[in-house]
Amino acid sequence: MSEAPVGRGDGVYVAPGRWTAQRAVAELPETTGMTIEVLDGSLVVSPRPSTRHQAALRELLYELHRAARRVGLAAYPEINMVCGDDLTSPDIVVIRPPDEEKVWVPAQDAVLVVEIMSAGSKRKDRFEYPQVYAREKIGHFLRVEFRGEDPVFFLHELVDGEYRPAVVAPAGTPFVMREPFDFSIDPARLVEDGA
Repeated sequence: MSEAPVGRGDGVYVAPGRWTAQRAVAELPETTGMTIEVLDGSLVVSPRPSTRHQAALRELLYELHRAARRVGLAAYPEINMVCGDDLTSPDIVVIRPPDEEKVWVPAQDAVLVVEIMSAGSKRKDRFEYPQVYAREKIGHFLRVEFRGEDPVFFLHELVDGEYRPAVVAPAGTPFVMREPFDFSIDPARLVEDGA
């Protein structure tokens, strides 16, 4: 027996009006085919990123999760995170594992948010997301950029309500983080072995 489609045809159709995280979580179906976010009252739908982005995400997630588990935390990929009225889907969020299965997590549970920059997300990753995450008082924000083929890590710490640079590490240089937990990696690992 097949399930009834959402909306008409193969698409998801939504009613007009201002969007909030709460409305999106209540009205929209779960999906892995696209990223759905709410920023400043607008619904933002994006296709999944490139294979290079996905490979870097996979490697960084694995390594971050191993380090986070040592201190009772867990790293989750592309989870829905409610930030007031905004809904984001960071590449990686490190939180305490929830006691129950959830479709979304509150931003106040996050200790580290990671965004891996893609060609189409530069403005959001450099400017918009950091403002949202700082407003929600998430202590650490890690941005991964690619300079040519080489990844560069930019760790920011929340100081007086805004993010300040803490560590910059290009490929070939160890990235060492002490807060919110000990973690180190050479950014080059994200692209090794044809990842």
